[in-house]
Amino acid sequence: MFCHRCGTGLADDAGFCPSCGAPVQRIQPAPPPPPPQNWPPPPPQPQNWQPPQQMQPQPQGPQGWPVPPQQMMVPQMPYAGFWMRFLAFLIDWVILIAAFGVLFVIALLIMGGGALFSGNESVEDFSDALAGVGVLLLVLLILGFVVGVWLYFAKSESSASQATIGKRAVGIYVTDLNGQRITFGRASGRVFSCIITRMIPLAIGYIMAAFTEKKQALHDMIASTLVLRRG
Repeated sequence: MFCHRCGTGLADDAGFCPSCGAPVQRIQPAPPPPPPQNWPPPPPQPQNWQPPQQMQPQPQGPQGWPVPPQQMMVPQMPYAGFWMRFLAFLIDWVILIAAFGVLFVIALLIMGGGALFSGNESVEDFSDALAGVGVLLLVLLILGFVVGVWLYFAKSESSASQATIGKRAVGIYVTDLNGQRITFGRASGRVFSCIITRMIPLAIGYIMAAFTEKKQALHDMIASTLVLRRG
């Protein structure tokens, strides 16, 4: 510390300068600046902002351990059982065979009836008429049967009812893996996948619907479809 008048060095506790006798002026430290009065406002929150919600407690098992997500209870789809599907299968095929049986008889009468009603009423003329068109008739009937079966199942299972007559009779219907209505293309793929199912010996391709997790037969797995119960 020094005298402000003559610059003589002074002791820290001196009251006057020993050289010029001037009183010692002690410089007080400047007070800290006051804090600002107007703090910046908080940032605006988004319009749809909501405070975070508390986390829900995780389900616990019987011994207090957390339950893994894959073991939590999930709603199960009402899968149709094997016997319901088998009964629907029988109903549909009885209808198809009966319908094509009637068509077959009508075709026979049309093809060979001309020989009986053309003035020659002998059985030989009737047999000759059938023999002339027999092969063509057989090919047309087989082709018509295949096309008819395809359209019957594909159109029915991709329609608003999602079911054939047999399936509607027992209360079941066809969906995709999410329970939604299938397209005509997928329904067609399901129909033709049945050819592979029928190639498996002992009808195992169909019996798979009795013990698979989602009650799927082999053609259901190929076409990625399910058969569910109504209600």
